[in-house]
Amino acid sequence: MKHQLNRKVVAAALTAGLVFGGSGIAVAWFTEGGSGTGSAHVGTGTTTAFTITTTGPSTDLTPGGGPQSFDISIQNSSGADAHIGTIFMALDSNGSDAATSPGSVDIPGCLVDWFTLTPSVTVDQTIAAGTTVNLSDYAITEPTIAMTAFGGSQDSCQDSSPGILFTTSGF
Repeated sequence: MKHQLNRKVVAAALTAGLVFGGSGIAVAWFTEGGSGTGSAHVGTGTTTAFTITTTGPSTDLTPGGGPQSFDISIQNSSGADAHIGTIFMALDSNGSDAATSPGSVDIPGCLVDWFTLTPSVTVDQTIAAGTTVNLSDYAITEPTIAMTAFGGSQDSCQDSSPGILFTTSGF
């Protein structure tokens, strides 16, 4: 019986030694030093992913005639899907009080103050690469432009097309 007890004690001690010895090896393996390098490439966004255009309202503006809505086309000319958050709009004035045509050519005597324009529209859509969409494709309220009556002659604006400038935000 004494001989069997000793075998059990020896077997238990040997097992404990292997377990603790194995743990010691594992700890030594996890705490080893070393060095290395690596990298991950981050792509770039393009600031000209979108081309935004409009043909303007379908009805001509007249002084005091009320706001006219217009659709906006958004073309994603990049090679990747891109998110467009808000489109901001302003009348092109070329830095002066005179309205300018889409080519930034002054419309003499036609003042930007005679027009009101929706300042922004939230789109919040991802536009697939290489596609063109319109605001009317989504449930988005179209922006408006109006020519206000100021009480004097506004003949200088007749038969002109004041330019609208567009800028965007990603979110």
